[in-house]
Amino acid sequence: MAVSISLQTFLFYTYFSILKSIIVFLLLTFINFYSISTLSCIPLKGGEADADVVDGYAVVTGLAAAC
Repeated sequence: MAVSISLQTFLFYTYFSILKSIIVFLLLTFINFYSISTLSCIPLKGGEADADVVDGYAVVTGLAAAC
């Protein structure tokens, strides 16, 4: 009995660790794809990008205007 219970818990934890890693992988992939797709439509013209980085809020407005 003890062997089967330990095997069940081992399979249970293995299943959930695999599931967790798949979810984390999909989440990171989505975040990377989203950030690349939003960053690709920022117009980079000289010092405008630096001003946007310093400002902070200008990045959001610039993304909204560019996309």
